[in-house]
Amino acid sequence: MQIKLGIISILLMINTLNIQAQNAITPTTVPAMASFLEGSWQGEGEFTNGRKIAAKATFHLSLDSCWLSYTHEDRLPNTYKALSMWSIDRSKPSFSATIFDNFRGNRTFVGINTNPDLIILSRKDETKPQQTFERFRYMLIDKNHFQMSYERSLDGQSWKTIDTLLFKRE
Repeated sequence: MQIKLGIISILLMINTLNIQAQNAITPTTVPAMASFLEGSWQGEGEFTNGRKIAAKATFHLSLDSCWLSYTHEDRLPNTYKALSMWSIDRSKPSFSATIFDNFRGNRTFVGINTNPDLIILSRKDETKPQQTFERFRYMLIDKNHFQMSYERSLDGQSWKTIDTLLFKRE
């Protein structure tokens, strides 16, 4: 009888340790669309004035899948280049992304992901004399395409598209 109680006690302890270990290593992951985005992409599009734009985008999961690393490089004659790190903010129920680029240093955006086929990264730009807002929209088109748009606003309600690209998986 004591042997059975001892075995049951040991099994309960092991089970408790397993539960604690699982809770301790469960990573906070990026939104579900991140797994779709993973890989290399070629994009073509245009600015609102009709001028053409092309870019390469590469996404990969990093740091135990807690972050999505994203590099964006415009093709000549455009010169925009950026490295982004996307993740879920552990202190808030929001998604965040920090973008480091060759024009403005770094910017942090808050993400909205209420639709599984759409990620919107937006921020209030307080570096300019007049308050402005900016956002990136990433919309899934099909299994091999997504659309990215960059938009600006003066009030955070009415948005003007600056450029739009359609990306195709490589």
